[in-house]
Amino acid sequence: MVRPLRIHYPGAICHITGRMLGGWQSQRDRLFRDNSDRWRFLACLEQGVEDFGVRLYLFCLMNHYFHLLLETPQANLSRFMQSLNAAHTVYFNRRHGRPWPSLG
Repeated sequence: MVRPLRIHYPGAICHITGRMLGGWQSQRDRLFRDNSDRWRFLACLEQGVEDFGVRLYLFCLMNHYFHLLLETPQANLSRFMQSLNAAHTVYFNRRHGRPWPSLG
């Protein structure tokens, strides 16, 4: 089932969750395998908050997923999340030798 479109507007307060594809039981499918992964994610998050003018109120990092509570004064949630997810994914895949998905 497809998620409904998110309505963007200035000043929106959003609860965001993100996780890695795969099963939660596997060590291989963890979003954060160690503290280096967590620190790098937080650095990417800090850079995104600065670049996109997002107000971050709360965050929670679990092994397999994360939660963010934030406000988007400029209605730019999609661009912020795309930047955050791309930056962390590139780092994670390179560090852990994960293959890039084929596009066809």
